[in-house]
Amino acid sequence: MELSIEPHKGIGPIRLGMTRAESRAAIDVAPHTYRKVPGSRLVDAYHGSVLQVFFDPHDRVQFIEVSNDKRTRALYRGVDIFALPAEEAVALVGEDGLYDPNDPELGYAFTFRSLELTLWRATLPDEADEDDDDLAGGRVFATVGIGASGYFSSYG
Repeated sequence: MELSIEPHKGIGPIRLGMTRAESRAAIDVAPHTYRKVPGSRLVDAYHGSVLQVFFDPHDRVQFIEVSNDKRTRALYRGVDIFALPAEEAVALVGEDGLYDPNDPELGYAFTFRSLELTLWRATLPDEADEDDDDLAGGRVFATVGIGASGYFSSYG
């Protein structure tokens, strides 16, 4: 699966601001719907949760997240963000906006507020075992996500 990441617009066929019905119609498979956190709004997940779609209180797409998966290419400006070493992915996105140097998860997360985009990994390379693969070792990012206007830029 190949998904194009377009800040302020969408990822793949999912557009920010679409209704839940519109986003479901844009994907060719039925979603697995669940609550990521008890009491939270329902999330639609596709392709084994590789693509997750989050909704605002009006049931419109508010955030889209793609997970690093061997079957998926997440293209930012035509480059597979998951195929790049983490530092290169940050540099690529950094050509279009600055990441928040005060992010409390900095290193694990790089949040580009002006783009409403975040890159995330669970582990830093210096915390990993040498024999970990690139994903488990934090040498590449685990997820990329984009939010609707104000999703990140309105915080802090």
